Amino acid sequence: MRSVVHLKLSAVEDLAEGFAWYEASAPGLGDEFLAAVATFTSNRLPGIYDRMPWAYKNVRRALVQRFPYSVFYGVA
Repeated sequence: MRSVVHLKLSAVEDLAEGFAWYEASAPGLGDEFLAAVATFTSNRLPGIYDRMPWAYKNVRRALVQRFPYSVFYGVA
């Protein structure tokens, strides 16, 4: 079963800001940052993210590999 990912406007703004910062640091690094986040949002294997720690109520937190960012998510 495929999951649909919905991003809040604040998340999109955070991603754009992160992309710009990494891209200014080294050309191509912004793309690598977005790819690391996309890997998380596209690899929705059944149950794999059920082990992530709870951040708040029904929201879980996963760390983005290689970059100091977290993805906060809930499953509806």
